[in-house]
Amino acid sequence: MTGIKKEDGLVNRQGEGGGAGRRLDAAAQQELRAVLASEQRFWTLGQVTSLLAERLGVRYCPRHLRRVLHGMGMCHYKPQPVDYRRSETAEERLQQRLQATFDALLLQQIPLEAVAIGLADETGTYLQANTARLWSFHKKAKRRVNTEKVKQNTFGFYALQGQSISLEIATSSEQEMLRVLPLIRQANADYQAVVLLWDNLPAHKTGAVERLAGRLQIYLVNSLPYAPDLSPIETIWKQLKYRISQKGWIADKSELEQIIFSEFNLLAGKMNWAASWVQQLLMPALPRNFTISFCNR
Repeated sequence: MTGIKKEDGLVNRQGEGGGAGRRLDAAAQQELRAVLASEQRFWTLGQVTSLLAERLGVRYCPRHLRRVLHGMGMCHYKPQPVDYRRSETAEERLQQRLQATFDALLLQQIPLEAVAIGLADETGTYLQANTARLWSFHKKAKRRVNTEKVKQNTFGFYALQGQSISLEIATSSEQEMLRVLPLIRQANADYQAVVLLWDNLPAHKTGAVERLAGRLQIYLVNSLPYAPDLSPIETIWKQLKYRISQKGWIADKSELEQIIFSEFNLLAGKMNWAASWVQQLLMPALPRNFTISFCNR
């Protein structure tokens, strides 16, 4: 911590009011804030405790140190992991792909108000998940769950403008994608075209899938590799598994299927899962005078 000395910005309260130890004054807090912001991006509470003790001779109990850090504007959360192979320009490149797609639609004189826009993905879900925190009077109590290795693979289309759908698939194969695309188009028959964003799964990019999408007026946009954060439907899957975890006992696959479809419909009926994505990535790719009409029926 260059520039900070133990003698600077500290008030020695020893002998006053019960013999309190050294504390940071406002100026030292500001300088400490600058060091925490510049030396590294993430800190553990133990690292900050050691830094204060070694460089400033200041010690706080964990509870008070948390208050100090919050007071300096620091946030306490689980950082979202990012694959090291993810392109640093992933957002910009995805935005360019979306813009090129919308430009192509306008050149064909298809108004964007008549285009369904959505995000698609697949997930596998088991009879039990352990992600929800629950309240109980019984400390460290255990809960019976169905641990049978029963799994359902689900395909979801989360429409930002249009009609969302979800359905069971056997595998994430070309054959299943050829079955899914007409169902998406059928659900959005009132629209002249569909813009569908999904990942780079090999089955999403086969010649047969692309030809069928062209016949159905479905414009496929592939997201960037190693960037699942660029598709808000991932958040829906996370919420879906959290709600399954809340359910506890699920008897069989039939009950699991009902829960998945019911919860997906509820989750896909809200725009908030994609609100920041729409503002940061989608809207800049659209004409300035166009606004997404969230009409997920």
